[in-house]
Amino acid sequence: MWDKTVFNDVDSTAYKNIEAVNSTGRWTSMGLTSFNMTHVELVSHVGRSIKVGDVLQYRIQSRDFNGRKRILGGDMWYATLNSDKDPKASTAGHVVDHGNGTYDAYVLAAWPGNAKFNLVLVHASEAVYHLRNIVWNSERRAIWLGRYSFKGKTTDAVCYLQHHGKWEGKCEYPAYRALGSTVFLCDKKPDFPCESLYALNIHRQATSDRAKELANGVEYLYKSPYCVQGVPVANSTLRIEGSEFQHNKLPRCKADQPIPTLQGYWMNDKWNSLLCEFGTWTEKSSLTSCLRGKRVVLLGDSTTRQWLDGLIKLLNTATVDKPGRRLWSKIHYDSLNLTLYFQFHPYVIGSHTYKMTEMKEEVDVLNGLNDADCNYVVVISPWAHFSQWTRDSYIERVRLIRKAVIDLRHRCPDIPIVIKGAHAKEHKSWEAAMFASDYIFTQIELINREALGGIGAFFLPVWDMNLAYPSRNNVHMPMTIVMEELKIFLGFVCDTLHPH
Repeated sequence: MWDKTVFNDVDSTAYKNIEAVNSTGRWTSMGLTSFNMTHVELVSHVGRSIKVGDVLQYRIQSRDFNGRKRILGGDMWYATLNSDKDPKASTAGHVVDHGNGTYDAYVLAAWPGNAKFNLVLVHASEAVYHLRNIVWNSERRAIWLGRYSFKGKTTDAVCYLQHHGKWEGKCEYPAYRALGSTVFLCDKKPDFPCESLYALNIHRQATSDRAKELANGVEYLYKSPYCVQGVPVANSTLRIEGSEFQHNKLPRCKADQPIPTLQGYWMNDKWNSLLCEFGTWTEKSSLTSCLRGKRVVLLGDSTTRQWLDGLIKLLNTATVDKPGRRLWSKIHYDSLNLTLYFQFHPYVIGSHTYKMTEMKEEVDVLNGLNDADCNYVVVISPWAHFSQWTRDSYIERVRLIRKAVIDLRHRCPDIPIVIKGAHAKEHKSWEAAMFASDYIFTQIELINREALGGIGAFFLPVWDMNLAYPSRNNVHMPMTIVMEELKIFLGFVCDTLHPH
């Protein structure tokens, strides 16, 4: 549940080994968690060898810049295990917060040879508190310029989404089926009717000003040395003994399946998933056999558009249609009677100007899937443009997507539906580190898992896969990753459509 605190419930015994250094009668101070004073050590394999398949446990003792032990949990960390060569391999770990300043990071020793443990302090707990309780609940964190055209004249107006409160003198653009009580509002311009709005682009200056307003006095939380800092780890290099990793037989991929804590590992640019077992359908002959006669509907953002690009590459089949539209593409393969349809959701946060007519809500697209033959494959992936929505607005939006999926299930009970997860991304400024925080994206991931669970959809988590890959976090990760995501997607879809 996304409303829970970011650390596990603890009792007083969690503090039994913490020295009461502030009870000496002298003045003391406690600073934020320091990336270079924090202590990290391997605690699971002291005095014994590490073998392929072992789960390693690292103890993290957070300390402030004076070296004093922190007694508060809530810091956000990334843990990975990497090998640059012989073999080229990597995996993402899982961090458990004990709520008392100590954490345990668990990583899988998934390959023989050398490995190095890496730890990143993403956010100090004070930043997480600020994000969860101040930033995420604040309205007007994404502000657009609405473009109006009427009788040969044009003008711009300030626009934003609002969920709570009152307003006066605004053009209202409700979308009750898709947004519920959240309303898109624009300043009313004289001589321009509200219906003359034709395009949007993000108002960067106004959005930046809003960031400064919300971060007044705490901007430092989103800058070095408190944000996204590598932690020095003594004895971080390991030697793993054994042969190639042989995991237990996994269950077949299915809808509503549980997601394991450790989800897989990279080996020579191939992702070895521990999520579930699936067939290989990426060869052209297998893929065309699987998707023949289907309509593949991809609903999301530019990271979902990367899936479209990957599918086109895998199909390698002639078509007269050309992809390239930012907000939507429809590509039909006559020889396969196959259509690939990509649709971007509205209210894009980006540098381009987008026409209103080119954007459609997922709910509206899903409600329009009413062909009697039900030859649909559906992907839904809302995440990258929603960190600047309030939590309430986003939850309501996803609940309405859930309703549309349930309605689609009633019409077409057997179609494959896939929910693609979020991943970490880059932050080019402190404003981006706050408004597009990876913490908020982790919460969006949890909301999507819960709100879209239990309705017959397959949730494909890609966070660990992207985090573990040896490249910088970016909203558009290399196509190597995209193709491995598609391998799992097609494995689930094609195994569902063509069970053995």
